[in-house]
Amino acid sequence: MIRADLLALTLDDLAVLTNRGIVNRAQKELEQFSFELIQESNQIRVQWSDQVECTLLDRETLSDRHCTCSASTVCRHLVRSILAYQQSTAFTPQAWNPGKISDEALAKHFTPSQLKRLKQQFESDQVIEVQCSTKPVATFHSLAHTLRFLVPHDLRYTHCDCSDPAPCQHVPLAIWAFRQLHNQTSAIVSTESNLTPPTALLNDLESALKQLFQIGLNHLTPSLVSKFQHCEQQCRNLGLIWFAEILVDLLECCDRYQNRDARFSPHEVIALIAELCIRRDALCSQACKVPHLFIAGTKQDQITELKTARLIGLGCEVKMRQKSTTLTSYFQDADTGILTAFSKEFADLSPFSHLAKKPALKQHTSTELGSKQLLIQRAKRSPDLHLIPGRSPFSLNPQSFQWNQLRSPLLVEDFAELSAHLQLLPPADLRPRRLTENLHVLAIDKVTSVEFSPVEQSVTAMLWDSQQNSVRLKFPYCDRARSGTEALLTHLTQHSLRFVSGHITSRNPLTISPIGLVFEDCFLQPWIAEHSAETAPVIPNSIVSRDRIEAYLETVANAISDLLLLGIEQSNPRTLQTWQEITLQGKELGFETLPEAINAITTQLNAPAQNVPSLVQSILTLSVLHHLVTRF
Repeated sequence: MIRADLLALTLDDLAVLTNRGIVNRAQKELEQFSFELIQESNQIRVQWSDQVECTLLDRETLSDRHCTCSASTVCRHLVRSILAYQQSTAFTPQAWNPGKISDEALAKHFTPSQLKRLKQQFESDQVIEVQCSTKPVATFHSLAHTLRFLVPHDLRYTHCDCSDPAPCQHVPLAIWAFRQLHNQTSAIVSTESNLTPPTALLNDLESALKQLFQIGLNHLTPSLVSKFQHCEQQCRNLGLIWFAEILVDLLECCDRYQNRDARFSPHEVIALIAELCIRRDALCSQACKVPHLFIAGTKQDQITELKTARLIGLGCEVKMRQKSTTLTSYFQDADTGILTAFSKEFADLSPFSHLAKKPALKQHTSTELGSKQLLIQRAKRSPDLHLIPGRSPFSLNPQSFQWNQLRSPLLVEDFAELSAHLQLLPPADLRPRRLTENLHVLAIDKVTSVEFSPVEQSVTAMLWDSQQNSVRLKFPYCDRARSGTEALLTHLTQHSLRFVSGHITSRNPLTISPIGLVFEDCFLQPWIAEHSAETAPVIPNSIVSRDRIEAYLETVANAISDLLLLGIEQSNPRTLQTWQEITLQGKELGFETLPEAINAITTQLNAPAQNVPSLVQSILTLSVLHHLVTRF
């Protein structure tokens, strides 16, 4: 008798069924004790030299009654017995599709009424990402759960991050989604109904954006602000949550400008306007295949009440603006696996390590938030997963950095699976606007090719998983983060790396921008870390000439910013001359699409009074094109 289910269980699967500590101990004891494996017609017995005997019965899942020890759960003896059985039997895992699981197999675990109810749920606005592999996975974007099939065609060995026992109610939904693959190995399956876009609201929104460019931020009127506020509320009422969140950010930028706040950035306003235009066009397009859930969100994306929670710090990231700096600390809820983030903006251009020592959340610093576990009693979480602290007390405690206990899909142990997931996703401007988008923790087997690249002005390295798939680490050098850059280079060359957290970009190769690294003996947050000068490696002080394309794109952004601030109605001959110069520069650099859009603006600026509507439309078009070029 061959137990294919036991042979299919990997160390990670066993850790899911028990915990990582039990698996690690079982691995050590497998080397310490001898055993005798006895295969019978309906069971496998493993007799150990420490007087323990385990019985693996056919057609039964593991339980405490299968071992002679006194444990009341699946114990380390059972785990090491499975490992011993796997050592004695050859097995090569194969990729498979759970869609092949029959209705008869489902009927063994679910009643007809349950299946009927679940079928109705599946057919009503579900967005499910499915990937075939040796361990197929289904990610429920509409329900915020992840389900894995651990053993081929055996529903007893499924693991979902919901609290229900296996097989849970998400299993039939996943199987029906896998059946939609046909000849594909992965896809995003959507059962959303064809929704009619709110044309009147979207037209009002576009009209408000055009009016903003026409009169400029210098002449922003209360009536236009009120129009944006009305659009924001209407978007929430209709479930266009991501549109509403962009409008909130846009209104905040307008408020900063009117109050002469140093944190105001016209480039940020342009990016917000461009994203609104992109999402509006996608929502109205009949040809767009991106799910409505990604483009606009749903009414379920709302402020959520948090009660008692334990949030595990994952590191701190820095975002630089022209006159301000934002430090963002990331967390995972230890119970639910949901991610959240807390940001603090400083109108300060000090070194990042200095800013990280300033109070960010009550009396606690960003350094503490990113490296410890936050215990809260009551707070809120916004639709973009931003933590909104309440008045209730909270505390920070040290964490043990046992990141192997973090929950998926945050924790990634197979880089190939992560790459397949990222390739399915739409562009960033058509995804949910969550701070934690593309944030992952990678389990690292080894690190190679650590260096400081003078060409890229970055610390780079190749990170490898246990399957010998690789991800490139890239941390850009910044003078305000010099100490952290030096610390990162030192640790990568002198210490053993176990985990790294950061945002993943799906370029070739897959690249991670690290915000937290767990080494054998320490934790490093490279953006805000300090490093002693005595042991600091020398960072090459290469003078790299500024990229002409980058400089040109910044010139275009500045020209759009001038029109945004002054308004088209205030344009003058100097404005026209600026745009004529930009047109010539673009042609010299070999651009094609951008100069066409810029030339249209230049032509219309010759007679702005007669061409205001078309001029505003041309500026919106250019804002979108510039945003796409700089983002990708």
